[in-house]
Amino acid sequence: MKRVIDKSSVRFLEYYCLYSRNKNAVCTSCIDICPTKAIILEEGKITFDQNSCNDCNLCIHHCPTDALYLEKETLQQYEKKIITRDSVCFTCEKQEHSRDDIIIPCLSSLSPELVLIALMQKKSVQIFSEPAICQKCTLNYNVEKSISWLQEIDYIAYGDVHIINDSYEKSGKKRPITRRELFSLSKTKAKDEVGSLLLDSFDLKLTVKNKIPLPERRKYLAEFIIREKGERYLSIHLAEGLNLTRVKVDEECDLCGRCTQLCPTGALNLSDENDHLTLTYQAIQCINCEICSNNCSYIERSTETCLCRSVISPRKIKSSSVKSCPRCNGDIPNHLELCKDCFDIQKKQNELFSNW
Repeated sequence: MKRVIDKSSVRFLEYYCLYSRNKNAVCTSCIDICPTKAIILEEGKITFDQNSCNDCNLCIHHCPTDALYLEKETLQQYEKKIITRDSVCFTCEKQEHSRDDIIIPCLSSLSPELVLIALMQKKSVQIFSEPAICQKCTLNYNVEKSISWLQEIDYIAYGDVHIINDSYEKSGKKRPITRRELFSLSKTKAKDEVGSLLLDSFDLKLTVKNKIPLPERRKYLAEFIIREKGERYLSIHLAEGLNLTRVKVDEECDLCGRCTQLCPTGALNLSDENDHLTLTYQAIQCINCEICSNNCSYIERSTETCLCRSVISPRKIKSSSVKSCPRCNGDIPNHLELCKDCFDIQKKQNELFSNW
């Protein structure tokens, strides 16, 4: 019964939150978007006050790690609605005119990935917005800010995306799901379909010892990249909307591996094979949390504007043959005399003795 009740309310899973993993986390997406200040940062931890929450559900669509969760607001649930329409019209709760509309909490929560889901299903897309209503709304959404990436996503996906202001322009109609569409769902999705009637697919098993699994938005982006072969070059605006990040390291990087330990998603990985240390980076797993670059001066982050297979594949960014550290016997690149830990210890010892 508890899980049935929980299914109707926003839940906060602490171990998915960046602040539970690193005291130097800088993400404030949920705090910035919450209109009732139900989410606050106290002593380096995110606190969610269920009693102050007004159920606007905006935080769910802005959290990069899916730490805030509500079953009906998952992209998979939206996909099920999209499939049952010949064309799709997104709008917010305050502007709903018919049951054919697909309602999202606010048009500011319309992500590029949600539009891509519709375009992958070969649906034309409309975004219905009455400027006067948006201006009066406390959330104060500005449709002009989204126009550029909406037009571009229309181009890269060879789709049909329009922003409309009059309800008579709407073309989306709800209809029964066809047999073909039903069987297009994977076996996993079919199981989730049955399970979601009473319970849900929320995973409570994660701890800080595990990396954060691939967020739902990333899963759909990866599916789009696999389906749409070839390279597409994005504007900075759309690339930032997709939160795509490029990472490279300075030549001085000593492959100490600390960045891979701190990375909450496993986007950075250090392997030791055939007497070589290799640092790899997988962009699809990166959520642009800044933890790596804030803790290592050798790491440089920038916006990734190339949408292609390399985004979903691990990419080598640094490699070196190795030898044993003379103090701890750990593997270190050939050009170093000591590993970073032993070097820091020796440096402190030298400073201590120099003061005698």
